[in-house]
Amino acid sequence: FVTDRPMNPSVLGSSGVTGLVWNDTDYDGIFDVDEIPVIDTPIQLVDAQGHNLVLHKTIIPDSYAERAALETVHPDVTLSANVYASGSPLLTGEVVAMTSLSSPTADRVFGAPSDVDTNLVFDTWNLDARALRAEFSQPVTTVSLRAWGTNAGSVGRLEAYNSAGNLVGRYTTQFLTSTESEVMTVNRSEGDIAYVLAGGDFNRLVVLEDLEWGPQARTTTDSRGAYWLPNLPEGTYQVKTALSQFQITSTPVGGPAEVNVVANAAQTVGFGIIQLPNPWHNSAVGRSADVNNDGG
Repeated sequence: FVTDRPMNPSVLGSSGVTGLVWNDTDYDGIFDVDEIPVIDTPIQLVDAQGHNLVLHKTIIPDSYAERAALETVHPDVTLSANVYASGSPLLTGEVVAMTSLSSPTADRVFGAPSDVDTNLVFDTWNLDARALRAEFSQPVTTVSLRAWGTNAGSVGRLEAYNSAGNLVGRYTTQFLTSTESEVMTVNRSEGDIAYVLAGGDFNRLVVLEDLEWGPQARTTTDSRGAYWLPNLPEGTYQVKTALSQFQITSTPVGGPAEVNVVANAAQTVGFGIIQLPNPWHNSAVGRSADVNNDGG
């Protein structure tokens, strides 16, 4: 795959796969300036058997019943409420799904039951008092949480740590009201996010919902025929594009492309599409239905 078309500068220094899809009218596997990009076409990562990979995972509190326990609902992550009190050791509490009173615009959110009053559930979080912790079974490259404000001065923060407990990434929101939210995201090409802590910054409180982690394994090409699958962990991947009937690729030849992803580098995979003639269509003028060209 060869092209002079510039890639999106945002991919520089990021781990993932990028490239172009175009109609390869001269069948040479090289994108030429007079060839037309293919827009809105799916790009998918697959395994060795051709099955679609699923790398992006979620815990959406609104998908669970009120007061449903969420600590271990997904095998790849453990949730807990880290409760800090002056002069006391760290307390690890439960995490549940609950309807928020502090941010009524939000859907069902992450809540922390009181360890004193079983009827009391907190819907607000603060990094210095009661932080939401998500610890992953294997380190990941990307984590997101949505923060809702509780008043005009709310500020949310997401902090990512490696397995040694070192801070490796941080996201801080703008000021949020109780009707405003912002998705907090930390990306690490090194794939070393072992756990995250989330809550309000300083003495501020926020409401938290929708934990997401892991990269997307599927995307579509944009108006330039370009695509970008960011935040992939290091490893070998198979990449394919969708082909219509009577289409093949000039590049790669013979199926999905294999690519080795390394940290802090974007790998390029392009797809040249060749449209084959329809064997059931007679190209002679006025005889499209005469497939065997016998005049009948």
